[in-house]
Amino acid sequence: MSKLCQNCSTKIVGRSDKRFCDDQCRNQYNNNRMRDQNNRMRNINNILRRNRRILTQFKPDSIIDTETLIALGFQFRYFTHKDLYSPTVYIYDVGYQTQGENRIKIESESKS
Repeated sequence: MSKLCQNCSTKIVGRSDKRFCDDQCRNQYNNNRMRDQNNRMRNINNILRRNRRILTQFKPDSIIDTETLIALGFQFRYFTHKDLYSPTVYIYDVGYQTQGENRIKIESESKS
């Protein structure tokens, strides 16, 4: 009984445990299998980069209205990490702290 490639269903020649006819089929199969997960990660990374780019438009220690950031496309839900010992939230190396209800203070680079 001959085995068929899991991607293109052509007959496989070679080792008995071989699952794909060549590297191209193996890569295509795995890329298709991981497409949804990779797209989600790509979308989140794009949001994080946009958030960082928005924060870096302002000088460190600037106090900005949250409405201004939201109008620029900032999404508060997405960040990379929080400081354990202060209320600072970071997007990669740029951080911010809330100052009251509708204002944030831009922090300089992460110290951790």
